[in-house]
Amino acid sequence: GVILGVIVGKVRGGTLENLGTIRFRALWLVFAALGLQFLIFPVPWWSVPSIFQASAAPHIISYALVAAFLILNRWIPSIWTIAAGSLLNLSVILANGGYMPTDTAILARSGNPEVAAVLTAAPGTTVGNVIAMDASTRLNLLGDRFFLPHWIPFGESFSIGDLVLATGILLLIVRGMVQSPKDRESH
Repeated sequence: GVILGVIVGKVRGGTLENLGTIRFRALWLVFAALGLQFLIFPVPWWSVPSIFQASAAPHIISYALVAAFLILNRWIPSIWTIAAGSLLNLSVILANGGYMPTDTAILARSGNPEVAAVLTAAPGTTVGNVIAMDASTRLNLLGDRFFLPHWIPFGESFSIGDLVLATGILLLIVRGMVQSPKDRESH
């Protein structure tokens, strides 16, 4: 969402300077949430299982931090799309005890075969913030069912919520780049 947003913003004649003039409230909440997510995200180069043996609590806390940021910045139009994606993800995570159900075949195809193997070794096993998607997991439609190929930098499996969230980030960046600070104040 970020990279594509910058490209589209540039194509539409926008500038990064315009984007830099958006005044977010409590932006530190996003960085704190990302820090927690980084610690519990299952990636091949990170230790398996992750730093947190039980990562459900930090996973949910990271979404609470994001929710607080979104509420504090509700005046930004694109925030609502980001909030919708976050809500979709949070719904499936809460329905599964704090873990995102992941299609292990998709996870392996995205470049994480080690994590997929650990998840499939025993039913109910969790790695970082994910659990293997099966008949016992809930809201599987909203789980990680899609992937970017492993040759794409940061290729990962992702959910419908992630796609909506990335779209919101793309819209926020494009609008922020194209709209001058003066135009933003008149709306």
